[in-house]
Amino acid sequence: MGLVRAYSFADLLSLVRDSKAWCVDGAGALVEHPAGALRVDHDPVSLAWRGWLVEGEGGNRNTNSLAKGAVPGVSGSGGALPTGWSGGTANMPPGALTVIGPQRRRGVDGVAIRVSGVPTGTASVSLFAETPTIFPLGTVVANRLFTELIAGSLTNVTGWQLRPGNQNEPPIAPPGAFAEIKHVSATTTTGSATALKWNYIDAVTPVDFTLWIGWPTREHAAFVSSPVLLTDGTLGPSTRAADDLSLTDIVRWFNAAAGTFVMDFTPGQAAADTLRGLLALDDGTDGNMLDIAMPAASNIIRLSAASGGTTVVAALDAGSAAALARHTLRVSYGPAGYLMSLNGAAAVTAAGPLPVGINVARLGRRHAGASGQYLNGWLGPRFAYYAAQYTEATAADGFTIRNR
Repeated sequence: MGLVRAYSFADLLSLVRDSKAWCVDGAGALVEHPAGALRVDHDPVSLAWRGWLVEGEGGNRNTNSLAKGAVPGVSGSGGALPTGWSGGTANMPPGALTVIGPQRRRGVDGVAIRVSGVPTGTASVSLFAETPTIFPLGTVVANRLFTELIAGSLTNVTGWQLRPGNQNEPPIAPPGAFAEIKHVSATTTTGSATALKWNYIDAVTPVDFTLWIGWPTREHAAFVSSPVLLTDGTLGPSTRAADDLSLTDIVRWFNAAAGTFVMDFTPGQAAADTLRGLLALDDGTDGNMLDIAMPAASNIIRLSAASGGTTVVAALDAGSAAALARHTLRVSYGPAGYLMSLNGAAAVTAAGPLPVGINVARLGRRHAGASGQYLNGWLGPRFAYYAAQYTEATAADGFTIRNR
């Protein structure tokens, strides 16, 4: 009779993250996880399972991401937008902007506002999630907010913009159902007043709609990460620590002579300005390591290795992994050298021995000496290790590296 041993998360994996962090649960609510807790993430709209979320450090420059301080009433006449927020209308009658008040939807803190009246011309409503801050020309800004139409109609609203500062961006269709809106761009004018700003543009016809807006985020980054929010209620910029995920005590099961890793992963962004790690094996130094990552400005998968301080494999490249799509990577080492197959394609190969002294496996990040280079995406559902090498030839169990 065979014996099966059940392992807990702590038996197999170690996660170090020195801050709280957020992700979406299976019901579509955003939930807070304590420091060191693994995040199993879902799409906020479709509720589809995404995987284990692994990110580098993040920061939100908006000082009131939780929309605190909103006062119900007509804006400027008793009513007030959240503390630090500002806004106004163009070509709308007085009192067109009403603050309904703070609301929480799907676990997200925000504020509901109503816009109503008959425009005197082509009208717009502009809202800043904080007092605009000046940034140099070319600063890359990643913006996000959650929104939902909760009353009225957007029939006469022809478009809106989520943009950094006063520069124009192409309008997008105004969302109605609960939605997560993201936008990344660089400031195009010197001294651009950069903050979250969105416009509703309509024809000269009556409008009446109530929108809820939550968790505005502004990061100085080339992609939008998971929400970074105030942690203790004190207004100000907020940060999230990196997810350092690794396999625990791999010497119990790791075979230094031959083995195969199979892992599913989903990149969270298109080609990035830094490397994004997928899997790294090392001995705590750069001298003995196996590193699998996506190079900067590329979506290819690259394997490199060093042993005894000497480069063993300089660059072994396989396929291209598109952002926001799940991929399966298979990596094999042993007497046949290194083999790597992406999504079942023919394996690419390179000769070379496995680095000696391997005692840690890092998931969703690069090796010990490469700090700050994380997947910024999702791992799973599959992560498997086999203590045997698989090649293009069919093994005794009927598998090859393409289908193991």
